[in-house]
Amino acid sequence: MANFRLSILILLLLTSASRCKFSDNSSDKAEDMNEESLPYEEQMAMGKLENKDLKEASGIVASHSFLGYFWSHNDSGGKALLFLIDSLGGGKLEFKIEGAKNRDWEDISIFKDSSTQKSTIVIGDIGDNSTKHDNCTLLFVEEPNTFPFEDQSLTVYKKVVFEYPDGARDAEALMVDPITKDIFIVSKKERKVSMYRIPYPHDESGTVTAEKILTLPIRNITAGDIAPDGSAILLKNYDAIYYYTRETTESIVDAMRKTPLRLAYTREPQGEAICFAQDSKAFYTLSEKSSKNKHPILYKYIKKEG
Repeated sequence: MANFRLSILILLLLTSASRCKFSDNSSDKAEDMNEESLPYEEQMAMGKLENKDLKEASGIVASHSFLGYFWSHNDSGGKALLFLIDSLGGGKLEFKIEGAKNRDWEDISIFKDSSTQKSTIVIGDIGDNSTKHDNCTLLFVEEPNTFPFEDQSLTVYKKVVFEYPDGARDAEALMVDPITKDIFIVSKKERKVSMYRIPYPHDESGTVTAEKILTLPIRNITAGDIAPDGSAILLKNYDAIYYYTRETTESIVDAMRKTPLRLAYTREPQGEAICFAQDSKAFYTLSEKSSKNKHPILYKYIKKEG
């Protein structure tokens, strides 16, 4: 009888320990909701990418200058190019980025610079698969605002070199808060990913140390974006999209301390890009080309009314 009781006690202890162990399931700290209560409609396929050179789309952001258009780019090893596509995946416009190289471009964001009042594209050369680089680079480019384009090249007017306070990190998510203009970067591979901040104005006088501000109980984050009106934040990995609401008085940090919603998402073959629409009433996702996805598709999720 004593041996039986001891066996039961050991079994209970093991069961309790397994329940306390952090799970690899990214939804553990997200709120799963039924389809009717989710804030966005189901995925809509808008169209196949027309430009076959954009085959490893790692980032996407809605243009400020051209309604219904998006900037995107390839990731590591690609040419230093930005691609301009429309809301159906059409368009073959390519812009050479002068004064830059693509070590491992992983995400892109955009903001209106308070000091110049100009729309600025930020390219995140933040990928580091082997976590071997001492620093990473943010490239700042002024967004063109006239069409047709006289010159399909853009010049980097600022480079911010930064390091992490806790050693090299691989990251694929870059966001700019449209309200404060602070830049946020989310790491990828840790069991609990980290979020870092580079405050505005973005110093380019030396190597900046990014401020670690948060850890999040999710992993494999491949992209992120903040709504142009500042009302929400999206983070994405290969299997899920996480949605954080933000009140007008909240900082990004306070907003992301809340439990996010896990949105309905149909997994893409190599989905590494996400962005809000210009009016903040929808968001888009884009996948890299893969053996199962010979023609990457631009998808749209529309926010429900009310």
